[in-house]
Amino acid sequence: EIFRFQMGVDVVVHWLRESNLGAFEKVFRDNEIDGATLLKLSEAMVVRLFPTIKLEVQFLDLLANLKQRHQIE
Repeated sequence: EIFRFQMGVDVVVHWLRESNLGAFEKVFRDNEIDGATLLKLSEAMVVRLFPTIKLEVQFLDLLANLKQRHQIE
């Protein structure tokens, strides 16, 4: 799987689907979260995207893994 951070919202949505978070596609599209934006999401922003703490933690773990795989801090 190649994830390019210059990619648009469609690639981010595809990643969400692969990560079992496809139910939040509309939220990500409405907020125009592309690859560059994804990398800059703070915990405070993530709270606004997901309705439960469990989902926030799940997403933050996935995002941390994605950043680590691509050596992005």
